[in-house]
Amino acid sequence: MAKGETILITGGTSVVGKALIPELTAQGYEVVFTSRNKDVHIQGATCVPVDLLKEDGVEALSAQLKNYKISHLINNFRDVDNLKTDDKARPSQAQWLREYQAAVSVPYALSMMLADQGNLKSVINITSVYGITAGNLNLYEGDQRAAPIHYNVAKAAEIHLTKEMAVRLADQNIRVNAVAYGGIKGRADKDFEKRYEALCPFEGMLETSDLIGAVSFLLSDKAAGKITGQTLQVDGGWTLW
Repeated sequence: MAKGETILITGGTSVVGKALIPELTAQGYEVVFTSRNKDVHIQGATCVPVDLLKEDGVEALSAQLKNYKISHLINNFRDVDNLKTDDKARPSQAQWLREYQAAVSVPYALSMMLADQGNLKSVINITSVYGITAGNLNLYEGDQRAAPIHYNVAKAAEIHLTKEMAVRLADQNIRVNAVAYGGIKGRADKDFEKRYEALCPFEGMLETSDLIGAVSFLLSDKAAGKITGQTLQVDGGWTLW
């Protein structure tokens, strides 16, 4: 049951975070979220200001969570500015490393830190369909900068991280799964949405209301049961083609 359970979601001010938090609080969860902006407020939830990409970011967050017993972790944060590449769509070595840090090393460190505290029941990694398929440049009219390669490859690594953590945390009865979302409306113009719909078999881009179902399912002990190490694809069938 949600009552008495606390969720930590990183990147609470992202499109995904803003969609999930109100729904999760309505279900009775206590929600704590991270943001690099200390002045962020989301009704019903608690903001913990921290920059998880700093060297001591995970330790700084741990210090601020001493009064919380975290039952569920949703690894969701990202650094949008890190996706900006040069005019040949080539990320720098530093950008590659920072993207892996956001998608792999920080989610791993957070998961293990919370597992050691003894209250953790599940981990959900928020990933992307581009961790499953290569970027379709037809969608972006040939501009590879709109489908940054380091983001896609790091998200593929996060999917494998999900499998590895599922194995390594099984003896603590902690379920580890991922949700791979397709494109979400509201961040692109109408022409882009039309191109996306033509490449997607079922209803095109996701509405924000489409984001909660898979997460709610994976949070539930009763519904998710012994499901672990899996990636649910919420994408309107994008990955079928």
